[in-house]
Order: sequence, then structure tokens, then C-alpha cells
Amino acid sequence: MKKIFLYLILILLLTSCYSFRGGSIPDHLNTIQIRNVIDNSNYGDPTYKEYLYQKMSEVIRKDNSLKIETQVADSRINLIISSVREEVLSTSASSGLEKERKIVVSVSFEFYDNIKKQVLAKNQNLTISQSFEINNVPTSRVEAVKKCLDIISEEVLNNMISGS
Repeated sequence: MKKIFLYLILILLLTSCYSFRGGSIPDHLNTIQIRNVIDNSNYGDPTYKEYLYQKMSEVIRKDNSLKIETQVADSRINLIISSVREEVLSTSASSGLEKERKIVVSVSFEFYDNIKKQVLAKNQNLTISQSFEINNVPTSRVEAVKKCLDIISEEVLNNMISGS
């Protein structure tokens, strides 16, 4: 009986262990310059690059690890919207008409240490998708793109912190 009780406690302890394998911005970096976002998507909406710039600024400010500078900084982030595309997600069985589409946004970024002159994190194909209903276009499409850019901003910050 005692052995069973010890095994149960051991199992309970092992299953409740939590491990976080995070990272952090290097200690010598205090400031960041967010370069103007480049839009190579040819999607035709110039507001998306400004939206991503603003969202990235907001995410970095909220994280409070780095102070944003407009000119000289310890580090910099370069963001490029690589593609924005739409895909059919579902059609009506009776009419064959589209009911739902998804927007797919791909961004590449590079987080660079200006002091040590090295890349700290880079991703050439960070891709996020969101669905939207056809009956509310163009509003639903714009909202889907913005939601993708919101998620991408958070993912970029996570990559910056983890160094991947």
C-alpha cells in the first residue's frame, strides 16, 4: 500500500512539472529601430505595410524589453511583406458559389544586433492565414489581413526573444 501511494505521488509530481524554455533579448541591447516595412506582395493595398509597422511598434512597446528609436539604435528589425493571397475555402453545395475564402499573409524579418554586427533572429517565410466570409467583402477581407498581421507581429516578437 505504501509503495502504491509513493508511486502515485511520484506520478503526480512528474506530471505537474512545468518547463519553460524561453529566451530573452541580449542584455547589451536597450533600443531598437523598426525600419519602414517593405511590401513586395503586389496585393495592391499600401495601408498594410503601415499597419504592420504600427502593430510591431505596439507589440514592442507593450513587451517593454527595448525602447524604440527612430534613428540610431542598438538593434533593428527589418520586415518585408512577401505575399498576400486569397484562396477558396468553401463553396455552397447547392449553388457551387464560394461561401468562404482565406487570406494568407507571408512576412520575412531580420532582427539585427547593431553592436555585435550579427543577425539574432531571422525568418524568410512566416505565414499566417485567416478565413473570411464572401458576403461581407471587402470589410471581412481587410479584417482578415489585419488579424494575420496582428498574429505575425506577436510571432516576430516571440522569435526575437527566443533568438530563432
